[in-house]
Parts: sequence; C-alpha cells; structure tokens
Amino acid sequence: MLDNYYATETAIISRIQSQVPQIKTVTGIHQEVKADSATGPLPAVVVACGGHEPKNHAGPHALVAQRWEVTVVVSAPNDRSGAKARTEAGPLIIAAIRALAGWSPVTGCSGMALEAGGWEEYTENMALFGFAMTTNISI
Repeated sequence: MLDNYYATETAIISRIQSQVPQIKTVTGIHQEVKADSATGPLPAVVVACGGHEPKNHAGPHALVAQRWEVTVVVSAPNDRSGAKARTEAGPLIIAAIRALAGWSPVTGCSGMALEAGGWEEYTENMALFGFAMTTNISI
C-alpha cells in the first residue's frame, strides 16, 4: 500500500534516467522544458500523472490503475514535415517503453503496462511524442 500518491513519479524519472542515457533531461510536469533553456537540454522526457481509474473498493483499501503520461521532446526547428523529429524520437520512445514495461516503480505496485494510443504535437522549435503507462496501486 502506498503512502504517497506521487511516489511512482520519482521512480519513473529515475528509471528513465538510468535506462535511457541518450535522453538528456528527465523531469516531472512541474518543470518546463524549452529548446534553448537551462532547465534542460533536448532530447527530454516529461513525466506527468494522468489520474487513476478505480479497480475495486472492497475493504479499507482501494485498488486503482494509476496512469502516467510520458512525453518525449526533441528539437525540431524548421522541420515542417516532422520527419527529422520522428527519426530522432522513434528510438527514444521505444527505449523508454522498454525501460518501463513490466517494471514495478515502487513496492506495492504492479508492473507497468503500455496503454493504447499515443500523441504527437509540433511547435515552432520542438516536437512532442507521448504515450501512457499504467500501474496498479493499493491506496
């Protein structure tokens, strides 16, 4: 049983940092990542809690599926087609998924599982590629 709802965030960040060294910055959503920023060079990963879905309410504790959104951010100036950004981000996405899939972030959590779907977003200087993972936690 977890005592801190966000304990998994720190573990996920540490896991990606240790398992995917080609990602230069790994942070939570609380820290903004900019292409030209001292807050972190690119490529980067931003980890954010995407909420939870109750699985059962029996007894004094609830089992919930906690969703974690992982966004890979790469530099993409003047990349109107997105081809360069996808070429750079593709291997990083696979490496991050492999680092997290089946791994249990903290004691009392199930192994992480990849959720269906994903997303892409392009800005003037960056491209963002997201996916989501879930882990079951008892609270």
